[in-house]
Amino acid sequence: MKARGASRVVLLMAVAVAALVPSLQSAYKGHGNDRDVQALLEVHPGLRGTAADSCETCHRSGTVPGPAHAPAPRHVSHCDYCHAVTDFGKKPAGPTLNAYGLAYRAAGRGAQAIKALDGQDPDSDGVPSGTELRQGTNPGDAASHPGLPLAPHRAFTLQETRSLSPVVSARIFLNSEKSRGGDTYHHYRGNRLSQVLDAVGLAPGAQSVDVIAIDGYETTLTLDELRRSWPQPRVAGGLDRSNLGECGWVSYGPGPEGGAAGLPAAPVLLAFEENGVMLEPARLDPASGRITGKGSLRVVVPQFEPGPPDLPLTADAACAARVAPEHRYNAAYDHNAGRSVGAVAALRVNPLPRGTRDVNWRALSGGGERVVVFGALQDRVRGRAPAK
Repeated sequence: MKARGASRVVLLMAVAVAALVPSLQSAYKGHGNDRDVQALLEVHPGLRGTAADSCETCHRSGTVPGPAHAPAPRHVSHCDYCHAVTDFGKKPAGPTLNAYGLAYRAAGRGAQAIKALDGQDPDSDGVPSGTELRQGTNPGDAASHPGLPLAPHRAFTLQETRSLSPVVSARIFLNSEKSRGGDTYHHYRGNRLSQVLDAVGLAPGAQSVDVIAIDGYETTLTLDELRRSWPQPRVAGGLDRSNLGECGWVSYGPGPEGGAAGLPAAPVLLAFEENGVMLEPARLDPASGRITGKGSLRVVVPQFEPGPPDLPLTADAACAARVAPEHRYNAAYDHNAGRSVGAVAALRVNPLPRGTRDVNWRALSGGGERVVVFGALQDRVRGRAPAK
């Protein structure tokens, strides 16, 4: 994988993998089938909507090359790691499986494999897999088992979250690789994510944050990335439908369509408003497992490598012929829209303190009504008092 590929690690959302995949109710459903999770729920129907109803049951986090601005290897979430190996590395999903995922595959997959593993201990932490699944710990991770205390955690209402740091605004260019919404130059209001975390209180040694959506999808950002303001490109005009008809793919939002000057540098935002309108609260579609709505909060990430809009990967050749070469699809561009996670429910600050485990952020977030921050945190919140 090219170094810059790590900055695009969360962009492709449809890859079939030979391991547990998301459920129809709660987990991220971005893959081609759900035969394995249905096998799990056939054996343990009470696990629907719990921590076990997740890609993380069979997939692990891992280390990938860093992007061009920070090429040192970095540890990323299980979602990012799987996409790095399968999408960008063009390799089978096997290296992304944890101990439980490997044992499940070796047992032949399906309900019988789940039943067989319930009494076994693939991660060698002394607790059978069935017990871990029912008690909300990970049967594929020896560092996660019942009896460990929960990592430090706090839950904030949307108003409390907004009150943790000053509200700021920015026009941010988002380049999408496949989204039907196309590329956008929209205006956002929200809080700098770094300032929110500083207000909550980071413990010494905190390194990165996993941004988690209500369906369990995760992407990892380093604290250095959160604390910087990122240069942005100029606004490239004339690429919307009013100019290109059905080939148009860019939305400019309010304000000038284009110009020679670049947009002001922008930080990573925890946004609650887009183009003057509050983000629509997100909900999970129980039929498809997919999210509708972008909010109530969305992490908006500027490009790390400024570049122009390019046509979607699926654009017709006739459309490509109508635009300048720089606006034709280019896999090397920083398609940062994939890092801009909507429907934010939780923020995991890595690494978790030794001897602790993940919290049940699904229950604490109330479906996105609160933001759960957990992991490498200090004992007290240092932000401002909640707004009246």
